[in-house]
Amino acid sequence: MGSEGILQKACVEWFELRYQNRGLGVIVSIPNEGRRNARTGGRLKRMGLKAGFPDLMIIKKSDILFIEMKTEHKKSTTSEKQDAMHCVLKKLSHKVIVCRSIDSFIGIVEKFMIGI
Repeated sequence: MGSEGILQKACVEWFELRYQNRGLGVIVSIPNEGRRNARTGGRLKRMGLKAGFPDLMIIKKSDILFIEMKTEHKKSTTSEKQDAMHCVLKKLSHKVIVCRSIDSFIGIVEKFMIGI
């Protein structure tokens, strides 16, 4: 697991302890990363996998937050497909953020969960 995966794992664990285990929200990972052979990639696309979709989705009673995980490394940037998908989600009135640290994740999620 790379550093982005380690960061995402820590964020998911924090959310589950703070909110999900108390029935206040749900966090879901969208497994969009990694290389796949053509057959598997085609099957996943037919099943609805979309290029550029954010890594995580947090659902609370009446709102959704999408989170793209990136490290603090300068070369860790969003791709053109990610930027395009983020734009689509924002046009649909959803919140989309790029998160680079556990502290950033906690601050953003805390505000989201209390409705700020």
